[in-house]
Amino acid sequence: MDFSAPTVGSATLSPDLNWFAALKLAIGAASVQSAAIQARCVMVSPDQNCWITIGVNPTATIGAGSLFLPAGAMLTLPIQPGQKIAVIQTATPGNLSIVPGNYLPDSGFPAPTITYDFTSGTLDPSITFTRATTATYFNATGTLQTAASGIARFDYDPTTLQAKGLLIEEVRTNNLLSCRDLTNAAWVATNCTTALDQTGITAVANSASSITATAANATILQSITLASAARFQTAYVKRITGTGPVNMTMDGGTTWTAIAVTASWARVSIPTQTLANPVVGFQLTTSGDKIAVDYAQNENGTSATSSIATSTVAVTRNADVAYLPNPLANPSEGTLFYDTEMTAINNGNNNVFGGISDTTFANAKYWVFAGTTLSWVMGGAGPSTPAPNIGTRLKLAGTYKLNVPNLAAVNSMIIQGSTQSAIPAGTRISFGCDPWQGVPAHQINGHVRAFAYYPFALSSPALQQITT
Repeated sequence: MDFSAPTVGSATLSPDLNWFAALKLAIGAASVQSAAIQARCVMVSPDQNCWITIGVNPTATIGAGSLFLPAGAMLTLPIQPGQKIAVIQTATPGNLSIVPGNYLPDSGFPAPTITYDFTSGTLDPSITFTRATTATYFNATGTLQTAASGIARFDYDPTTLQAKGLLIEEVRTNNLLSCRDLTNAAWVATNCTTALDQTGITAVANSASSITATAANATILQSITLASAARFQTAYVKRITGTGPVNMTMDGGTTWTAIAVTASWARVSIPTQTLANPVVGFQLTTSGDKIAVDYAQNENGTSATSSIATSTVAVTRNADVAYLPNPLANPSEGTLFYDTEMTAINNGNNNVFGGISDTTFANAKYWVFAGTTLSWVMGGAGPSTPAPNIGTRLKLAGTYKLNVPNLAAVNSMIIQGSTQSAIPAGTRISFGCDPWQGVPAHQINGHVRAFAYYPFALSSPALQQITT
């Protein structure tokens, strides 16, 4: 089943949800309750922005403790017979339509009550997103863009132009100065000339540099003063003239590694090294050869993250954080689905794809890559499978329910753990980061394409279906 199409709040209507028999609840400046609802689910749709909550005697509030619903949204929610819905306006009075019903099987299992399509390029206002710096991403034309501080990045493959979804990364620092302008004094050229005369990956004229070899084995190097740590080196490079080998180093030429250079911009890299005081740069072995370079990057880690622009000082890109507060999750059982991929190993060696919690680790259940395994865990334990290759698209679904086996699926393969003696508390669902910290960490370093939440623990056949 492919979740690339659903829109926010979409759900498959079961046959007994009769929209024309909807109840109307006035939305006002003070919280109001519906009558008790005798049903297992409700579909709700407001005509004005509002906040809702469900319970035996609920009070809706603006913000924490309630769920935001934009005007015109339709959302299916689980409810226990006898519970009520409370609603309060955001700014304008209106009406909330409520359709009670019961889940009837659709392809053998109930519809999700929450869905997000992150390839749509917009972030639903119910999701909390933070990042305290600017950051880069590729748009639908394959051009590098810079997102303002606090703005989510919806990334595209710069070659295929396919939407990749919401980009979530950990904090990283590019320690190379003047990473686009190799004419700067931070770079030392030997047997070559440099110019800031190229149209770079931002499609801006004279924003990237060229290097022309005036003799064999020309080099251009930059020395960085740093304590010993694992480093990863990348750059966008293309060939302008010549056919000779082009090499890159981060140890001052003790090791030169050949890079593949074509007539088109491509990001190249060399193997990670753990060293102090890296000396980074390029070698053109043939006199007269000329290449273009953009966004040279030497970052802390063992694999590449998105490009970070620098000028006279090193620049840090802070971590992305995305989560849904107060998701009105079923406290007894549920299933979380993620369509995602990891593109770089987290420096903590724990990439979290997402999960559910009450912001405490003890009550968190989540998907995590931890070196050699991919697992659906709670309290550090749960079913796992050998870790996939970096860049593999993963459709993940994990369940929670007391006193039954811990079931999950990875790309249609079922993995099963022991009987669950504890289940998570569901006041936060995270996307591409951990759900248990006040400020989530353990970023996926990759993309989340889509998410769905089911208020029931799906069966093995259903898990296989939605992860195929």
